[in-house]
Amino acid sequence: MPARLSLDLNLLPLKNHQLVIPMSKLKDVLFPRLDFDRTYLEQFSGLNPDQRDEMAIPSYLHRNPFIRWIVARRMQVVLELLDLRPSESLLDFGCGTGMLLLQIRTPQVTCWGVDLVLWPAQQFLEHHRRDDVKLLPAETWADQIPDNSLDKIVALEVLEHVPLVPALAQEFKHKLKPSGLLVVAGPTENDFYQLARRIAGFSGEYHHRHIGTIMNDLLDGGFRIEETRVIPLGGPFALFRVYALRPGPENQSEM
Repeated sequence: MPARLSLDLNLLPLKNHQLVIPMSKLKDVLFPRLDFDRTYLEQFSGLNPDQRDEMAIPSYLHRNPFIRWIVARRMQVVLELLDLRPSESLLDFGCGTGMLLLQIRTPQVTCWGVDLVLWPAQQFLEHHRRDDVKLLPAETWADQIPDNSLDKIVALEVLEHVPLVPALAQEFKHKLKPSGLLVVAGPTENDFYQLARRIAGFSGEYHHRHIGTIMNDLLDGGFRIEETRVIPLGGPFALFRVYALRPGPENQSEM
């Protein structure tokens, strides 16, 4: 299947130059929702400021509704691309607090979470009575999951923190089934992204790379793009890009 670019605005069909919007779709786009106990997350302690930022806790709780919309819409798009089916297996690489895993409602999905620090996800998921998620340390996860066993892997805004993406791409490829799916989301780091960070009150530079260089590493590692989504808009207004990729023998150049 050829790579294709789908902008959020292109999800709204045009007829005679007027928008014809399915109300169910419009509601999902305008009012994406994350289900979690806000009070519990506000009181979550034990993490330093950098860890809280990396786990997106300030964004989930931000006073600015646009920031909250961005993080909810991004996760909504990721879940749409994952399109989980009953009895499938999913690995959330860089699961943080486990927020994405908490949103999964598909029955009989085997969920794995991987991170450098696991106790936040353990406590967060336990509080929400999600005892079905298996958490694995980042240092040993590859030894505990058999090759060719995973249906889907998601890496939501985490690979920009990883110094050795090419090696990780090969690990992902080994663990996925031949028909498996990898969904990756990351920041563009463009001028609009930097402006949005300043407006939101975020500071500090802790990303090793942006989504473009991440994708080059994944494509060089043998993945092929199946679908691309941009949030919130395309061009200079793209804050995040979300890619769905399949393992494949052919390489592509980043578009």
